[in-house]
Amino acid sequence: RTYEVFLRGALEATTGTKGSVRFWRLQDTLGTLQRWSQILPPHHIHVVTLPQPGSAPDTLWTRFCHALGIASDGYDLEVGRFNSSMSIQDAEVLRLLNQQLPQDLPWPTYERIIKRRFNLRSTMSDLGDPILVPDRHRPAVMAYAEQTCSALATAGYDIVGDLEDLLPTDSSFGDFTPLTPDKVTEATVAMLATVLVEGSESSLEPREAARALWGQVRRGRGAR
Repeated sequence: RTYEVFLRGALEATTGTKGSVRFWRLQDTLGTLQRWSQILPPHHIHVVTLPQPGSAPDTLWTRFCHALGIASDGYDLEVGRFNSSMSIQDAEVLRLLNQQLPQDLPWPTYERIIKRRFNLRSTMSDLGDPILVPDRHRPAVMAYAEQTCSALATAGYDIVGDLEDLLPTDSSFGDFTPLTPDKVTEATVAMLATVLVEGSESSLEPREAARALWGQVRRGRGAR
């Protein structure tokens, strides 16, 4: 499926029409909390909101510690990798890769080999554009987000953070031009470069290797 098909199906499901119901079983915040509410009183359920981009790096950690009732200082917050998002180029490479995988590939195997390793290596290349929600879908997305915030505000849960953090910012929306074959090739080469550099004796960082290898590809094309 393309991104547009996926997005349209997800949004249709929020209005009760036929759509990606399976997706929302895992991503529906209110539905998840309602299931927890069947065995716990609302005030024993803690909702930690994810800070908006640009917030202090330790904001989420501080909120998490507050929910646990522990002090946030005295811990090493330096991490070796970040949970970065894939670019639209990486997502297209993954979509094409999925089409070539065996249909009977077990999910645990896919999660270990493809999902985790691909995500890690794609974010190491630092080449690509962010995945945005097209502006034509902004009203539906904002309506769903506002509905979620309103329900959380009155449900009696322990909210740690600011509910407005759950509202998409303007930077979440935007139209983008269709990917060209060169853009997809660039992302594929960047991924290949990170795999080849890993475990080798090269002094290049994965991002540097990706740019160097893609530069060689472009120069080779120009020479033909």
